[in-house]
Amino acid sequence: MRTQTRNMYKSISIFLILLFLGLMSASVTHAGETYSLVAKWNSSNTQGGEFDAIHSIATDSQGNIYVADMGSELNTRIQKFDSNGNFITGLYDLDNEYYGIDDIAVDSEGNIYALDKYKHLVKKIDTSGNVMDEWETDADIDVSAISMDIDSEENIYIAYSGNIINKFDNSGSLITTWGSEGWEDGQFKELSRITVDSEGNVYASDFSRVQKFDSSGKFITYLGSKQGDDDREIITGHTAVDSSGNIYVAGGHQVSKFNSNGNLITKWGTMGREDGEFRRIDDIAVDSEGNLFVADETNHRIQKFAIITQDTEETQTSETADNEVTNEQQTEEKQASETTNNEVVNKQQTEEKQNTEAANNDVAEQTTTEASEQTENSKAPGFGIICGLIGLVAVFMYRRK
Repeated sequence: MRTQTRNMYKSISIFLILLFLGLMSASVTHAGETYSLVAKWNSSNTQGGEFDAIHSIATDSQGNIYVADMGSELNTRIQKFDSNGNFITGLYDLDNEYYGIDDIAVDSEGNIYALDKYKHLVKKIDTSGNVMDEWETDADIDVSAISMDIDSEENIYIAYSGNIINKFDNSGSLITTWGSEGWEDGQFKELSRITVDSEGNVYASDFSRVQKFDSSGKFITYLGSKQGDDDREIITGHTAVDSSGNIYVAGGHQVSKFNSNGNLITKWGTMGREDGEFRRIDDIAVDSEGNLFVADETNHRIQKFAIITQDTEETQTSETADNEVTNEQQTEEKQASETTNNEVVNKQQTEEKQNTEAANNDVAEQTTTEASEQTENSKAPGFGIICGLIGLVAVFMYRRK
């Protein structure tokens, strides 16, 4: 019986230690960075600034947001907003020319590249909404284009449902192609969205991982898992890369952020309609300042998140503490000055008045002392009870051993 009891105490102790370590590990993982919701805009309708079914978003160098909506003939359009969600303009087409837009990208001059998966075309659209050029996406393969992005030289990268990625130049000529079905490096099981960073590296979202390639299609590394048993518990689907090389991965109702080495920085997201929640993330984009925009098709809205670093919070706390110290010093100086003035006044008063005040002070001090003693006496029993209980538990555990 004693052995069983000792084993029980030992098991409880081990459990508590593991629980403590687990909590510490969880807090360290996310302690460096947090994101805060700073703006949102949403409405399900066909008017300017409203959405029906968001399919893609992109940012330009000025921080403006472009949204591809593909819910109906009236809502098949691309809309432009400023970084706070204020509607600027829209590209409408009553003849249904843009029907089927599934992905968009924006070049350095603000021109929009739109992937029309039903017409198998990429359209280049200027800032006024005029189609400047267009290219076929098939390139002699019998699959559908599902995602697209461009690099700084305006080369076009297109991902296809047949687990293939094609690279075209800015005239639509095929440069290279890579990819096949499988779990090995450079292969895809369920290729979906692609993203190109400022250096021309390509990030391809697959079934349970995100693979990174150079601009010629050479495999570099991956995030996640080849077999779907991802230890990082990321949900793939959509990717974005900021100017520092940090990688954002989103899917379902979760966003994860990794540094350029593939280490998890933070992740967040829950299912719901409230601020900061998601029901179905359909695309993400990041601007030059590191703000993250998340398009939620089911909630018909876009949410903007800004980073709040631990250093910023510590600086704010330090400034607050300094202000408190300064205010306290000023208060003490003021009180000291008032005390000196009072002493001068008191000296000028009559001896009789001073004696009266002294007597009143004695009475006040005696009352305060009694009240203080009563307060300490009232605290003592509670403290004694706690100490007594701790002692009893200690004795009990010792005797049980």
